[in-house]
Amino acid sequence: MESKQEGNEYEDLLPVMAEKLDVDAFVEELCGGFRVLADPTGGLITPASLQKNSAFFECKKLFVVHLSERENFVVPKNLKLLAVPLFELYDNVVKRAPIVALSNMLF
Repeated sequence: MESKQEGNEYEDLLPVMAEKLDVDAFVEELCGGFRVLADPTGGLITPASLQKNSAFFECKKLFVVHLSERENFVVPKNLKLLAVPLFELYDNVVKRAPIVALSNMLF
């Protein structure tokens, strides 16, 4: 699947990985990506480690937003929003990683 984003072409290899790897190998590869985002001293994904390490994945912008239950997050129509509830990933990677992986296929 090829897409264009800001004039750059890229190929989404996540579906290929999901097809070729067994479940354990796929989850291990996915978790490796989360480890890259973690703070190396504490092993936790923090807002500071996300901002520092997101360049590894070529993220151009990263925002950490805390919303109450009554607030809405509005995104302009010309932008896409990919939101990951990080609190659900902490200490629950094996259960949540496949769900996060599938979210990429929805866009």
